[in-house]
Amino acid sequence: MVGDGVNDSPALAQADVGISLLDGADIARAAADVVLMEEGLHLLLPAIDICRDGMALVRQNFSLVAGANTLALALAVPSGLMSPMVCTLISNGSGLLATLNAMRPLLVSHAKPR
Repeated sequence: MVGDGVNDSPALAQADVGISLLDGADIARAAADVVLMEEGLHLLLPAIDICRDGMALVRQNFSLVAGANTLALALAVPSGLMSPMVCTLISNGSGLLATLNAMRPLLVSHAKPR
């Protein structure tokens, strides 16, 4: 929900994501989850794109860590094919890979033109 007036405040509070403008009513800014710091709505679509990209990255990192750890446990627990040290290295390595993957948007060469 996007709103900036007093009559928008209840809807902003009930919405999954409430967005208000900086120059909107005080109660609308207080009820909103996000307050756009620039005048106008021209940055709303880029902000939504950034949020979607961020959530895609979170899902990607979760899959990376969960997949690697599940594979390591599946090979270690029932059959003993892996030692605890190897499982630990896989777990820590997947966490390190997820961290590096999360930093990918900070690289200028990978940034999308907005």
